[in-house]
Amino acid sequence: MKRLIEALARSRTLDKKTRTRANAALVKAGLDGNKSFREVGEAIAVIFSVLQKEGIEQDEVLNAQRYSGDKGQHNIDLAFSNPDDSFSPIPISNSMLSLQWYKRESGTYEVVAYLS
Repeated sequence: MKRLIEALARSRTLDKKTRTRANAALVKAGLDGNKSFREVGEAIAVIFSVLQKEGIEQDEVLNAQRYSGDKGQHNIDLAFSNPDDSFSPIPISNSMLSLQWYKRESGTYEVVAYLS
């Protein structure tokens, strides 16, 4: 309980300007369904490479089993990177990453990702 209270006290909100800029960068990287990816994991790597430029990282451990189906949807908790302590990112309380994927007949994946 103490850790939850501490995390809530540290949480911050994502401002509209940063959200808009990050979503535009995700679209530019093809994460609006207009690019093919060999695997969902490949798309996730691109997503967090894009978000890293905004100082945003995942705030949960990702499990490959969750992304193994031919189609699916998952929301991923996010955090601001903490340059003073890489083991203590600051949770984002008002936004998450929405991720959807679909395996095309070609065997590649169409992936849509955006910050809520």
